[in-house]
Amino acid sequence: MMARIEYEDGRTTLFDTLSFTEGSPFTGANMLTEFELEMRDEPEKGLWLTANWHQVRDDWRVDAPADGIPAARRSRGWRFMLASEAELGRARRVLLDGEEAFARVRGYLCDAAAISACYREHVGPPSKPLKSQIRDLQRALGRAEVPGVPDELARLLAEEKEEGADEGARKVKEDWGDVDEEAW
Repeated sequence: MMARIEYEDGRTTLFDTLSFTEGSPFTGANMLTEFELEMRDEPEKGLWLTANWHQVRDDWRVDAPADGIPAARRSRGWRFMLASEAELGRARRVLLDGEEAFARVRGYLCDAAAISACYREHVGPPSKPLKSQIRDLQRALGRAEVPGVPDELARLLAEEKEEGADEGARKVKEDWGDVDEEAW
């Protein structure tokens, strides 16, 4: 898995989970590594990558169920801070294996993956820019709050949309309001 953070100043950081520094990063026989990429407030606010592992041992075969297949045991691994809160303030977007995971909209870092998933569920396949997806979701959900969008940004976009609708109605009235059909 590749995690890439692109910053406003042109700097890019790249994290490659396929290239651990040590040949075997976990003790025991690791058969499966599970990664979680998330914005966290604890233990410290920022973008974190957690690597959990699934350990297998031959002596667990004794406890195998009737089908004879032993179960690996999931163990909590390590958590890595990829970007601090201050660094995220300058991040333009975060990509996970080339797909946008987080992106900046109007100065706010949004969970692009959550927005796209919600858009797929309520509107259809996402083909618009993130800001347009947020506005379409606000309309489809009938509320300003959208998963993955900071509340302050959601309110700002909802207010802009209302102002834009009022402006559009005012323009139509100005353009056509005093037209007399007979004068045509």
